[in-house]
Amino acid sequence: MKDLVFALSQSWSALPSSTIKSSWKKLWPDIITTPSNDPQISVTSDVIEQVSTETQISPEDLEVWCRGMDKEENVFLEMSDEDIIKEVSNNTTNDQEDNDDVIATAPQVTDQDAVNAFELGLQWAEENGTSYNELLLLRRLRDKALISRYNNLKQKKIDEYFKAS
Repeated sequence: MKDLVFALSQSWSALPSSTIKSSWKKLWPDIITTPSNDPQISVTSDVIEQVSTETQISPEDLEVWCRGMDKEENVFLEMSDEDIIKEVSNNTTNDQEDNDDVIATAPQVTDQDAVNAFELGLQWAEENGTSYNELLLLRRLRDKALISRYNNLKQKKIDEYFKAS
């Protein structure tokens, strides 16, 4: 029974909200409404004055900030082809210098080891009365490890079945 509840919970959480919305559209077509555009919020000069006195920011700067960036301001740097080439070549030399400092990493955990660890963790959690949310989390992680193991398996070729042992 517990496995059934976990499977139902997992299936429900995997269901996208768009599926639920589209099913309601079919069941109750009158519920469909068009989303209205958000009204533009206008900032009055009184608000700007109050904020400028409290934050010590000039009212002109606050007005520019409220309006957003001016259209004539260009945030992006306009670079010539030569400037772009110089920038890229400088970055590649910096990357090469950074690669010299690479530190060896720990060996990667195999999918089978992860599955075994989650199975052991599930057994411990069930024996010690942990919450269902934590059990569900462990089951999801175990399922991810199982799917990863399945996806990483190499398919045997047909002639491998006919080789004499």
